[in-house]
Amino acid sequence: MNLIYTFTKKLSKEVNFEKLVKIYKESYKNNIRFHNIVLYTDSESAYFFEDTFDTIILKDFDNILLLDDYKYNVLNELNDGDILFDSDIFLTQKLYINDNFELICDQTVKNILYTPFYTYYKHTIDLFLENKIEDTIPFFKKINYAPNIGILKFKNKNTERLFLEYYWKMKNWFINSNLELSYNLIQNDNRVSAVFGQYLLGVFANEQKINISFLSDENIYSHLSGDAKFHISFSKNLI
Repeated sequence: MNLIYTFTKKLSKEVNFEKLVKIYKESYKNNIRFHNIVLYTDSESAYFFEDTFDTIILKDFDNILLLDDYKYNVLNELNDGDILFDSDIFLTQKLYINDNFELICDQTVKNILYTPFYTYYKHTIDLFLENKIEDTIPFFKKINYAPNIGILKFKNKNTERLFLEYYWKMKNWFINSNLELSYNLIQNDNRVSAVFGQYLLGVFANEQKINISFLSDENIYSHLSGDAKFHISFSKNLI
């Protein structure tokens, strides 16, 4: 199994850029012990990783805006033996994956419309519903969970293609709307982009009745999600 990392400088905040590159390299050094790793990146970003990653695939994509745009562009190109994998996840052992599930994700995020995840989703969800997002995404509604996509794999390519159609459709709907969310906010704020990348996947899986395997339930690893990863000291003893 290949762990597929993705990176583009276009979606990186300058203030955390050097730290983020270091996280990718430390994650690679740790996780290569258990699985093959492939980095998908664009031509303006590749040279940051050439001293560490053995396998780099160059892919340039236009119209990158949301934090998961590059990841979802790459998803469409993956093979059966590949799985999308975030750089802030550090394994302690080889991943165990149950093949009886249609969708593989990192973990479930619960109580997203209430504390402590209220600010990550609710404002954007309410705004979208007020502006009739259901005319474009008929199954978009309020649910109280979403899959974390730090690890992501569709077992069925047809299902994957259908989800990606909705993802790009919702993005186009947003771009063509006159909502109060600015491009700068949606590009640089995880709380907004998570509604596109994770919440939409949750309502899609709910509508399609897709069974999801959450790997954190059956595996032991560290996921340094959010900004916390920029405030820790890395060492060879991290894992």
